[in-house]
Amino acid sequence: MGLAAACGISVLEFWRVTPLELFIYAEAAGEVKAAEREHAYNISVATAYFTSRWVWAKRVNVKKYLHGAKSDKKPMTDAEMLQKIAAIHAEMEGRKNG
Repeated sequence: MGLAAACGISVLEFWRVTPLELFIYAEAAGEVKAAEREHAYNISVATAYFTSRWVWAKRVNVKKYLHGAKSDKKPMTDAEMLQKIAAIHAEMEGRKNG
């Protein structure tokens, strides 16, 4: 019943759900908590970064850090990707045998 309470399920609802449904609720609640932790971590990192820039009076391009900012990287062509994979594979084979 503690798991149900942690998931926000009432006592009455607890007696109506199957174990599979309770598991699904628990899994979803865990994913929500993980997303909340990641969001809080990202906000903490951004706050620390921008505070440090402000303290040391360094200019920061804020647009670079905003969500959805355009990247200067161009997508790789199929040939470039194949060449990169071949190079990584060759490097990994050298480590495995060495």
